[in-house]
Amino acid sequence: MAANKRKILENARKYAQKGAKEKALAEYQKLVKLDPRDTKLRLEIGDTYRRWGQVDQAIDTYGRVAEQYMREGFDARAVAVWKQILNLDPDRYASYEPLAELYERMGLTAEAINSLQMAADGYHRAGKKREALEVLRKMSNIDPSNTTSRIKVAELLRQEGLAE
Repeated sequence: MAANKRKILENARKYAQKGAKEKALAEYQKLVKLDPRDTKLRLEIGDTYRRWGQVDQAIDTYGRVAEQYMREGFDARAVAVWKQILNLDPDRYASYEPLAELYERMGLTAEAINSLQMAADGYHRAGKKREALEVLRKMSNIDPSNTTSRIKVAELLRQEGLAE
């Protein structure tokens, strides 16, 4: 079985290198069926998509790996994958939220708040005030003494007509 997996992986890599996308993906899918929890394989698939310029598919693949790492408690690895996603597309504001959750779990409060601030700022610039508000609320829950985020929450609530 191990030799079979190795052969399939070699074929997938060979096809990927030649640019035979469909054949490479078919081989990778065989491997995923054999071991659906293989994060290293999924990372390789994401890297292959990235090299082919298929950023959305790469990010989707990386996102599944990051979520699996989070579920399994591999927080540092999950952080690295979320950062990789944000390097590919810094405007994926939703990716800052699980990153902040990981930082908080790791006891890195300042990094958690910074990630949430990035998300809130991005949502605000994109005109997504409700999402920005939700993220700012998370920030104020992480650090209740942060008056700046509490004032921003109050201001956004007022702008949304939710004065009470």
